[in-house]
Amino acid sequence: MVGCMVQLMQSNCKNERFILVSENKSFKEVLFSIAEAFGKKKPTRCVQPWQASLLWRWEWLASKITSRKIRMSKYTAKTLFRKTYYSSEKCKKQLDVTFKSVEEVVKQVSKEYLV
Repeated sequence: MVGCMVQLMQSNCKNERFILVSENKSFKEVLFSIAEAFGKKKPTRCVQPWQASLLWRWEWLASKITSRKIRMSKYTAKTLFRKTYYSSEKCKKQLDVTFKSVEEVVKQVSKEYLV
């Protein structure tokens, strides 16, 4: 990512936005990769939309009573079930870069973390 940022700063490109993503993965797939990299069991329970809705309301109420920060907002609960896809083709074409896969990065970071 830093390499892309440096290349963009040194280029003639001005006032443009770029998305830097190697692939589109669901939250579930990323969580499973992280669990596998750390040698832990994969999550087995699936949160239903109504449960997430109930949780963010409970979090809001608890934050008002105890004055602590909200850990799960209404927006977070909604985005858990939304599918959004991104493309980094623009960046790949202009800078001729390739990105590491999510699994590769998770394995690398987990090894450094466990050391």
